[in-house]
Amino acid sequence: MKKLAIVSFGHADSILHFAKTMSSIYKVDLFFVFALNKRIESILNFEKEILKTGFLEEEQIDRILGKSIKGFINNNFNVRFFINHNLKVRSLKNIKLARKLSKVLNEYDIVHFNGMDATLILINYFLRKKNRVFTIHDVKLHTGEKDREVLNAAETYVKWILKSRYQVILQNRTDYDEVLETFPDKENKINLIPFKCLSIFRNFYDENAIKEVSDILFFGRISPYKGLKYLVESIDEVRRKYPEVRVLVAGSGEIDKDIPKEKLNGNFIIYNRYITNEEMAGFIANTKIVVCPYTDATQSGVVMTSFAFGKPVIASAVGGFPEVIIDGKTGLLVPPADTGKLSDAIIRLLSDKKILTAMSDNINQKCENGFLSWDSITNDAVKVYEKVTKNE
Repeated sequence: MKKLAIVSFGHADSILHFAKTMSSIYKVDLFFVFALNKRIESILNFEKEILKTGFLEEEQIDRILGKSIKGFINNNFNVRFFINHNLKVRSLKNIKLARKLSKVLNEYDIVHFNGMDATLILINYFLRKKNRVFTIHDVKLHTGEKDREVLNAAETYVKWILKSRYQVILQNRTDYDEVLETFPDKENKINLIPFKCLSIFRNFYDENAIKEVSDILFFGRISPYKGLKYLVESIDEVRRKYPEVRVLVAGSGEIDKDIPKEKLNGNFIIYNRYITNEEMAGFIANTKIVVCPYTDATQSGVVMTSFAFGKPVIASAVGGFPEVIIDGKTGLLVPPADTGKLSDAIIRLLSDKKILTAMSDNINQKCENGFLSWDSITNDAVKVYEKVTKNE
């Protein structure tokens, strides 16, 4: 059995599923790589931990993972944490740390990088003779996400990876098609493997916890491209038919300044802060529909987390949404920035309990043994790994 090291710079919710799926075929060790100032990422929160650089002790890893995540892993693979000093490439401390991590990674048959931060450049340098795979989550950063300097640096490194000889995994067809159009000679090294239903969130749900019940849920880190203002505007029309409609907005980040505060009163429940995994699971389990009025998107953890609880999603027909939401079967697709169509879609689902039930049944079936199940990616992932090891 070949030894597979997955080195992940975040994206904990999806990579834990991927590692568990591949552990039936490979001896898998999952390495999370963060800097000292990184204490919250996806489903991981270790704000209260005293961190040191290098590898963390097993006892500390157990505390960070907690009962819910460890229960999901169920001893199918090992998880290790490696902490860099900061995110600077020109740092003597980081260079020494990258060499330390690389010595361990060199013991594996395949090293699979998932996502990136600046220290990937250093780690990659020390693994020059190693079989490598890169998963790129965002070929282009989202609108309003980063300043121009950071955006340019990230996109420059992504372009280098795409032009390199290494196998690359992309997670939505929009990026895949665009990359092949730009680099048509790289077809043999560009692979499309979307991530699937994030059922790990079910491990965080507590039926006995206090419930915040809603009709509509908008959740996740709030950012301009996620289009919260369009949801707010659409509720004016929804309220005409459902005056008591309850809209829950949950997530950290700055709420759009052009959303009048008075619009967020009455029908809206706002949790504008970090949301724990347990709270998030409760919010999703106790809503009717999830809404994603994004103006641009790649793949979306929000959709796959909602699907874990069988919740239909209304989303803009942008990016990877049309790939995972079957219009009329597992949710509804609407044009971006079209508040009229968005309000129509919301009213349609709130008015028909039968369609909500049917959509939920469809979602559950596809997450268990359909195209949204993690088992569906196994053959494609193995083919990628076989490409990097065939010349050994």
